[in-house]
Amino acid sequence: MKKYGKFASKVAQSGFYIILFLCISAIGISGYVFYLARDTKETVQNGIDLPSAFEVPWSVSEEPVMPENPQDAVETVKEEPAKELKDDVKKQEEKKDGSRAPAIEKEETVYTMSVSGPISEPFSEKELVKSKTMGDWRIHSGVDIKAKQGSDVRAIAEGEVIGVLHDDMMGNTVKIQHTDGIISIYANLADAIEVKNGDTVKNGEVIGKIGNSALCECLEEDHLHLEVLKDGEHIDPLSLYPAGED
Repeated sequence: MKKYGKFASKVAQSGFYIILFLCISAIGISGYVFYLARDTKETVQNGIDLPSAFEVPWSVSEEPVMPENPQDAVETVKEEPAKELKDDVKKQEEKKDGSRAPAIEKEETVYTMSVSGPISEPFSEKELVKSKTMGDWRIHSGVDIKAKQGSDVRAIAEGEVIGVLHDDMMGNTVKIQHTDGIISIYANLADAIEVKNGDTVKNGEVIGKIGNSALCECLEEDHLHLEVLKDGEHIDPLSLYPAGED
């Protein structure tokens, strides 16, 4: 019985030491874990450069200066285009009334004679004249200028050739478009015509020769039959020249 008591006492003492050992171990492990957790937290905080992830896109010296009243900036933006628009309108008005912008003077077209010679048959606007070739009375819609066959026929002004043709009654014919709605027509030409449709001719440029191709005027003296249209209406070709120059 005494032996059993001693054994129980030893067992009790051993259990106490075991429990004490376990408690000390638990405290040590808890402290180690706490130390590791703290070290990990500091490592994470030191490893991340938070300011670099949110860098300001300008330096302090370049930071834009905002106006004290933001509405002032809006009004400035609105006023500048409005002022430019008013200036443009003002310039347009000055050009319209001609007070500032100088008017461009239109250069007057100068007409010269196509051939040199007397008028053998004048222009008749409404009055009927007797045709020597046809033997009837008719309106003479142009002027006949006497000239020898083979003489040069020249353009009366600068223009564009709009027709080169053979007319059944007036023979070989050239039409030239000038400014101000003027069209000149040269008939009774020889076959050797020196221009073609679309050509641009100068004042006095040779376009052909005097011929005898006009069937309705073939019995008359050699001449150029010259007609002039203004806005589609026949006018006296001599009215283009100062004081009826011939």
